[in-house]
Amino acid sequence: MEDSKKKSGIHPPLSRRGFLKAFGATSALATGALLAACAPTAPQAPSESAQPAATDSSAQVPAAEATTAPAAAEGQPKSGGRYRIMTENDVQTLDAPLAFNYEDWWLSSFLIYNRLYEFGIDLKLFPALAADFPQISDDRLTYTIPLRKGIKFHDGQELTAEDVKFSFDRILDPNFANQGSQFVAILAGAEEMKNGAKELSGVKVIDPYTVSFTLTKPQSTFELVFGVATFGIVPKKAVEAAGADWGTKTVIGTGPYTLRDWKIGERLTFERFPDYWDKDGYYLDTVEMDVKIPPEQQVLRWENGEAEYAIGYPSPELARIMDDPNLNGRLRTGPTTIFIYLSLRNGAPLDDVNVRRAVAMAIDKQVIADKKRNARATDRLHQSTLPNFNPNVKNNYTYNPEEAKKLMAASQYKDGAKLSFYTFDKDLAESVQADLKEIGIEAEILTGDFAAFEPKLVSGEIQMNTNGDAADYPDPDQFYTAKYVCNERQTSFASSFCDQAQAVRDMLDQTLSLPLNSKERNDLLDKMESTVLNDIVDKIPIYERVAYGLGQPYIQGDVIHPIYGLPVIEGAFSTK
Repeated sequence: MEDSKKKSGIHPPLSRRGFLKAFGATSALATGALLAACAPTAPQAPSESAQPAATDSSAQVPAAEATTAPAAAEGQPKSGGRYRIMTENDVQTLDAPLAFNYEDWWLSSFLIYNRLYEFGIDLKLFPALAADFPQISDDRLTYTIPLRKGIKFHDGQELTAEDVKFSFDRILDPNFANQGSQFVAILAGAEEMKNGAKELSGVKVIDPYTVSFTLTKPQSTFELVFGVATFGIVPKKAVEAAGADWGTKTVIGTGPYTLRDWKIGERLTFERFPDYWDKDGYYLDTVEMDVKIPPEQQVLRWENGEAEYAIGYPSPELARIMDDPNLNGRLRTGPTTIFIYLSLRNGAPLDDVNVRRAVAMAIDKQVIADKKRNARATDRLHQSTLPNFNPNVKNNYTYNPEEAKKLMAASQYKDGAKLSFYTFDKDLAESVQADLKEIGIEAEILTGDFAAFEPKLVSGEIQMNTNGDAADYPDPDQFYTAKYVCNERQTSFASSFCDQAQAVRDMLDQTLSLPLNSKERNDLLDKMESTVLNDIVDKIPIYERVAYGLGQPYIQGDVIHPIYGLPVIEGAFSTK
């Protein structure tokens, strides 16, 4: 059987997570704090940091190639050493389905747990705890998955199909509130679980090393769901024995590192698991996370060599580091799945498609990206990091202020227009405001608590807002699932252009029964993107986010993962 690392597309490294998180406004989580794609809360302003964006906003940036770290110039990888990483926040839990905070899910995803399948830095899925890719039934409802034999949990117990079933049953237990349930609600028996059933009828143990998953209807991306970090496989016996202590006092997975010590509010220490099932590529003896370290202190300690990686830093510090020849070689950088866009609502003057098209052509995205520096201007709704990104899809309404003026003249608002613009990023909004003024649109900028403004966005009283999106898994279907529902959910995330939105939804529904990487499915995804960009014009892409982190020259291989936005541990080693 082909080795799992070869299936990842690159070695080393591999890895982990994609749960959506909000941007931090001050600590500059440029390394990839993810934006909520569907949650009814507004992300805060991203930091104004990182290097200038590329000028070609249509070119694809392959994740593996664009991720950088120092070259391994000092010979072959060697075992030993420690990796100290700092963060401003505290760790709340190391229970995978509850690890919502940025630090929690990085530790649970990279160190403690494995999933059935995982994403390499090229964002391709590969078998991890699974021995091979799933066998999918002809009706695309049942996924039968073989497990690797001999995999040990940190307590010495062998992983079996019972642990896999228990992990998924637990996620859909109505008494266990977690965000993972949204991804697997399509499993047979999920509704019965809500009504008191004790286990999922749709997850069956075939034998100790085989498990099957049955859906209520086809879902082309279901195999990608297995790679989402919330689905780290836990040991049934240990979880039941630990009770309320699970995830804090008791933490057991199949991952490459075990929790050795947890000093609440100070530091977590992990050591390499000697019986890890996939030892090749893990060289560091220990990983330490220091928590509750202010960004300013992180930079000082990093410069003094007191840590191998800093997650947070004040925005001005990154510019200083980039301009310092003694420090800039320590930077880690890579693409992400995060992008920022404008959402246009069905209220005057944006009820006229010519005005929406004029808005799209009036905005100089490159100016915005250059100011951000950790951004790359884009005219696309599908992130260029996605494996099925098609660079040939055309956006007809790119920056062209003269054409924008012609479109305004052809609209019912040719004598001028006003609109309200809610935003979490005032700098971006001011740039957009200036561009719109040039074509005769006066934009009033609104900021503050998102909850207070959302009803007005739904009604169209506020006509435009800034949104951010990121991928739990590398496929664009999530973007449409949350937004093109013909306002069924009455949220600002659902398109308010109902008739045209339904056409997009119909295409999305057609994709569900098609094989994940089939040409027919990818063609439909391309058509959906083109429809939104050129026909509905209710989403205007602005920029993709570039990830940055502060590393050390004596550490090799700790590249940034484009979904997780933090350094991978597999393949990382110290040259000291």
